[in-house]
Amino acid sequence: MNIVLVGIKHAGKSTIGAAIAAEHNVLFVDSDELIETNYMLRNGGEKLSCREIFHRVGREKFRCLESEAIKQLIESTLEDDQVRIISVGGGVADNPGVTPEMLRQLGFVVFINVDIEYAWERVIANGVPAYLEQESNPAEVFAEMSQKRIEFYSGNADMQVDVGGSNIEDCIALLEEKLEGYLL
Repeated sequence: MNIVLVGIKHAGKSTIGAAIAAEHNVLFVDSDELIETNYMLRNGGEKLSCREIFHRVGREKFRCLESEAIKQLIESTLEDDQVRIISVGGGVADNPGVTPEMLRQLGFVVFINVDIEYAWERVIANGVPAYLEQESNPAEVFAEMSQKRIEFYSGNADMQVDVGGSNIEDCIALLEEKLEGYLL
């Protein structure tokens, strides 16, 4: 069974997912990396991060690329029985092209619930994202956006793991404990 990690931006989905996948010798897939790869293949090999892609193409086009990546992941998971841990970008909660049913098609949906303030510290450590650059109070907008996403994820996940402001190693240990019996 695939494990699908969802949560707000900088909840640690990719880091946690990659570590658990390596520990259990299963495939790790990051939807953001798939978006970046798809973009690169369509744009003459130009390699951009999701942040750069969002900035270049805008919100609407980026959401289309995100929906396409999720559909691609669904197709690939239906083609074989390989177990995957899939990290899904935090913005899928705002994407009208990605439904809760689509996330469930990917696998067992686990909401990693991190404190918004802690996630914001991680966000600003990497620089204010493109979608918040024009905001007069980006921290407030991030908090409001994150709260809506949290409501979406908590209402549509098969399991919720509250990690608060724990360091990444503690988050990994907590998630592995909660997932015991779900992985191989």
